[in-house]
Amino acid sequence: MKVLVVEDDPGSRTYLKDAVESQGHEVRTAEDGALGLSAFNEFEPDLVLTDIRMPNMDGLELLKAIRRQDFDTLVVMITAFGSEEHVLDALRNRANNYMRKPIELKELLPLVRKYATVVRERALDLELSKMFAGGEFTLRLGNQIDLIYKVADHLASQTACVIESKDRLSVQLGLAELLWNAIEHGNLGISFEEKS
Repeated sequence: MKVLVVEDDPGSRTYLKDAVESQGHEVRTAEDGALGLSAFNEFEPDLVLTDIRMPNMDGLELLKAIRRQDFDTLVVMITAFGSEEHVLDALRNRANNYMRKPIELKELLPLVRKYATVVRERALDLELSKMFAGGEFTLRLGNQIDLIYKVADHLASQTACVIESKDRLSVQLGLAELLWNAIEHGNLGISFEEKS
C-alpha cells in the first residue's frame, strides 16, 4: 500500500513514516498541506495520514482538495486534544477516520493494517470486475419507488471496470431518473402534462 504522511512536526513525521514503513508499506512525506497536495498528485497514495494544523495549507484544506478530485483514497486526520470542531469538520468532508496526538503504535498499526486490507480487497474487486466482458439481466422493480436509488446504486457499482469513480455518481443519478420515468410514464401511464 502507498501511504502519504503530511505532518509539519519533523519528529512526528519521522515517527509516522517509520511506523508505517515497518509494516512493509511505501511511504512519502510532506511538511505541509500544499506540499502534501503536490505529493498526493504525484504519488497517488492509497492512504493519507495528515495533521490538521499546519502552515501554508492545513489538513482540512488538503482533505477538501483531495475530495474534489478523488473519493477512493483513504484519509485519516491527526488532531491535537481539544480540536473536536476540526474533527467534525473533517468527518463532514468525508475523512475516513481521525486519530488524536500523541499517536501510539497500538492504535496506529491496527488502523494501517485494516486499511491495507481494504485497499487489497478493492484491488481484487476491480481485477475481478475486469474479467467480466459483458452481462445481461432482467430487473422487475414494479412500482417500488423506495428502491429506485438503491437499484441505481447497485447498477452503477457494476460499472467499476468501465466508468471512473469520479463519474459514477452522474451515472447513478441518470439511472435513477430513467427508473423514475419508467415507473411514472411506463408502469403508471402518467403523461408529462399530468405530471407537470
